[in-house]
Amino acid sequence: MDIQAGCLFCDEDVETMHHLLSDCWWVRKAFVEAGLSHIPKLYWGQLILHWVDAVAQDIGIEQVTRLLTCIWQVWYMRNQIFHHNCVGSTKDVGRRVDNLLDEFREAHSSDSASAATICSSLIRWRPPSGSYVKVNFDAALQDSKVGVGIIARNSDGMHLASRIVCLKGPSNPFFAECLAAKEAVLFAKDLCCDSIILEGDSLLTITGLNRVDIDLSATGLCLRSIKDLFPLFSSVKCNHVKRRANNAADLLAKHALLGSGSRNWSGICPDFLLSVIALDCSLVSS
Repeated sequence: MDIQAGCLFCDEDVETMHHLLSDCWWVRKAFVEAGLSHIPKLYWGQLILHWVDAVAQDIGIEQVTRLLTCIWQVWYMRNQIFHHNCVGSTKDVGRRVDNLLDEFREAHSSDSASAATICSSLIRWRPPSGSYVKVNFDAALQDSKVGVGIIARNSDGMHLASRIVCLKGPSNPFFAECLAAKEAVLFAKDLCCDSIILEGDSLLTITGLNRVDIDLSATGLCLRSIKDLFPLFSSVKCNHVKRRANNAADLLAKHALLGSGSRNWSGICPDFLLSVIALDCSLVSS
């Protein structure tokens, strides 16, 4: 197997963190395009966190935000070259950094009253349409335990069934969410659902389920095993929501950590979930 060792930007040295943040002319030029011409180099043996801390003392929080955004975009460009043989320019980095920071400022320019209105009106659970069943899932971590919460509801917002599972699992939140997603799909199949909307607040998990490329990491293989179950249904849609729109599954996941094993509720909603379900239904009808 061929292993990529050289810098994908300049092809003049081995790709290391020190090379990228100190010696690579392409990255230094990208810094300039992003308005970061006076950033000191990472010296040999210096930890990147110590480097960022030292830089922050000199340039202030706004420039640190710009620097971290630029590093993120440099890494994105590097992966585009590695995975897709798509080569961008240093000017592309500068433009993307400016655009991302402009979008961030615009999104946070609203006053608190407007933000509260947005939260109350947009960030809420919404019922599925037609014959779809919406299956929300979430994971909670505590010590070496993973609590999984799943709830299935119809277009009226009615509680069809819910499930909690307490597993011994990894402390990796992404992998825990993947496990929860798989449990949710299996639960939906046990309920004989035909068409489902799989919904969670883990952006990485939902993005992974919607992607078509191959990922051979542990989480990638877990996501692949979930997608292998999709043909069991007539239709599967994967939807990401904010945590405020996933309160029921979140509460179930935390409740799962209180015990061990698993428990199901069919039809009748568990008492500790009644207020959350009532709130969701009131928002739907309002």
